[in-house]
Amino acid sequence: MRHGTAPVEVAQVFGPVERVCPNCGVTSFTAARACPACGTPYVARRAKRLSTGRARAALAAGAVLIAALIVGGVLLLAPGINRSKREQAAAARRAAAAQTAALLRREAAEQRAHAAVGRTRVAGPSAPAAVRLGQRTALVGELEQAIAADARARVRAGTLTGPVLYVTCSAYPTGSPVPQSLLAARVGAYQCLAVNVPIKYLTGTVGALGDPFWARIDFATSRLVWCKINPRAGERAVGLNVPSVPLAPVCNLEVGAPAGF
Repeated sequence: MRHGTAPVEVAQVFGPVERVCPNCGVTSFTAARACPACGTPYVARRAKRLSTGRARAALAAGAVLIAALIVGGVLLLAPGINRSKREQAAAARRAAAAQTAALLRREAAEQRAHAAVGRTRVAGPSAPAAVRLGQRTALVGELEQAIAADARARVRAGTLTGPVLYVTCSAYPTGSPVPQSLLAARVGAYQCLAVNVPIKYLTGTVGALGDPFWARIDFATSRLVWCKINPRAGERAVGLNVPSVPLAPVCNLEVGAPAGF
């Protein structure tokens, strides 16, 4: 190792050299980092890009431009988005209307009035009361048989849930005297049930589940008329604001029997 040469090499690196000031143009033979004449550094430091006002202004302008592009894009897309929402809402309304119309058509078909003429003829007022009562009671039995046959045909067609075990008819409204016992009354109003499941207890049958019908009997002509009814209350109506299908006047027990029945 040559120990004597190191100071010379260091001096050559850090020793004075000829420099020209970039500011005042004075030429100096110096090791200083700044011009001895005006103090300007020989090597200028680079300013940070964001340290100047111009750079910050450019950055702000760029941010504003990006924001404007985003807003413009939203404004351009908004009509399409709104149109899509309107189309979806219209499609939902059409689907709901179609569902409602289908339900009303089905219920109108289910509630169509059915008519028959009983085999039994009721004697006139001159006949004994017991005979007339028996004949009127027989017509009630024929009404129950006619409704049972209709209900079972519906089960076979898939429009009613079976099985139909039997049909029972009682006075309408509930608690009224049985119409066949009112010998002076020509027309009797009945609420009937096509029984699917009898409800039994220790004492016997205490109730039943099934499909309801409303019916009338004209005891003077032995004419029988009945309609299946579809009460709106229940799970079928959940979420659907569906109007009720009106019953045929001849079956509507909430009003009097139409003239000519």
